[in-house]
Amino acid sequence: MALLRSVTSHPGSGRRSMTLVLFLPLLIVADRLEWRAASRKAARETGFPLATKMIIGITADRLIIWSARWRWRLGSQRGAVRRDQVSLMESPPSQSRWPKVRLMLPGKPVAVIRVPASAVGQLTEALSGGPDLG
Repeated sequence: MALLRSVTSHPGSGRRSMTLVLFLPLLIVADRLEWRAASRKAARETGFPLATKMIIGITADRLIIWSARWRWRLGSQRGAVRRDQVSLMESPPSQSRWPKVRLMLPGKPVAVIRVPASAVGQLTEALSGGPDLG
């Protein structure tokens, strides 16, 4: 089984430019709460078991998703999805270290996550019917 780190796409990145240093901790907490709420909403809408920070395990027949704790340690299991149900939609080429990847379940909206650039190939191969990565 291969394990990949992943995060949901952050809705508020880059919006707050000029702030007072005294309010910075409060803004960081507010930003994290907004990100967490957006992740929960995306999970409900897409049917994909998303978490703000997550670890995706790829087995022969399914993707298993755990929430990630501090320092990328495994947290609680969020759910599992059969590999043959998930469609990988191409994202535009990116020079980012964590490019966006679009996943879709049948009859559901697209789930946008970010994975390390080094893991995009593994995820693409797994979802295109490639061999077990374990």
